[in-house]
Amino acid sequence: MSARTLILGAIGALALSLATAAARPATAVANTAEKYFGCPTGYSFQVSGSSARCYVAGTASTANIFCGVGYVKAIDQFNGGRDACQHQMTNAVGNYTCPSGYSSTARPGPDVCTKPATPSILAPAVAKYL
Repeated sequence: MSARTLILGAIGALALSLATAAARPATAVANTAEKYFGCPTGYSFQVSGSSARCYVAGTASTANIFCGVGYVKAIDQFNGGRDACQHQMTNAVGNYTCPSGYSSTARPGPDVCTKPATPSILAPAVAKYL
């Protein structure tokens, strides 16, 4: 075989491979290159250096204060002190309680019982495509 025949054969093979590559759909190649991982709904995507995480802040829940049997919430400390309960018959003053797991929060106006929730952190694992 001559050098001319080898060169023409190589050019023909190259043209044939380019033609078949152009005939393939571009989406099949693009999907694998454009896949990334994100966060579930409600989580924010956070990056620090080369690390990433999905984060949602903890929110505190509130509950009403509870006065003992025979007591009503009658003394409201507007100056930020702790509120009190007053007995209906004897006018005795007593403290209120909060449901289990809650702690009292004294504030101007009516006091509340609060229960903090811990923040949630996940690894980005939801597959997404551009």
